[in-house]
Amino acid sequence: GRDGEVRRMTPATVVYDFDEALEAVGGDRETLKLLMEAAMEECPLRMRSIHEALAGGNGKSLHLAAHTLKGSLRYFGDSPAFRHALSLECLAKEGRLDEAGRLAAALEEELRHFLQALQARLLADAASGDGAGSQPG
Repeated sequence: GRDGEVRRMTPATVVYDFDEALEAVGGDRETLKLLMEAAMEECPLRMRSIHEALAGGNGKSLHLAAHTLKGSLRYFGDSPAFRHALSLECLAKEGRLDEAGRLAAALEEELRHFLQALQARLLADAASGDGAGSQPG
């Protein structure tokens, strides 16, 4: 029963702002679902581009990949993943690839949490039949 202590030490769970995302798409849940599904496909691809750009020392590719990733994340509030992508974009622009490399590792970690949260949300929405006209009458 020691895990209570461990849990206290971990930082508070980041809550991604799905309400903000819903507002961004004009309250359309179907569009939000598409956005979330797109982000789940898009983010890992962009992360791969980021790694490739870093491996090749290509600041221009890195800047583009970080910028695109930031675009996928921006609907979901001011999350750590979003802030990392933004910082990475700036570092790439300034050609500071050593720092960018360190940040990319942190970004990947945040992205993993973000994608887990997305998946959980999609599953929860699917389970509740939200917006599928499941309410009788």
